[in-house]
Amino acid sequence: MNIRLAEIGARYDAEAMRHRTDQLERAFQRVLSIEAASPFALLVSPDQSVWRVTVNDAGALTTTKMPKGRPF
Repeated sequence: MNIRLAEIGARYDAEAMRHRTDQLERAFQRVLSIEAASPFALLVSPDQSVWRVTVNDAGALTTTKMPKGRPF
């Protein structure tokens, strides 16, 4: 998920902060629900490697490094 938030600026603006908080809440409501659960997640490490994370029925996580330039 990528969320682009506008710059806050030099001075605190309560209305701008409320707007950004609302944006984040709406974005996470879509992602953080059982109905939106996915069988895997893709994460990017600090060196820009992409990792696929899955979970088995016992709750154990498995990571797999994805090849560069390959669709997921």
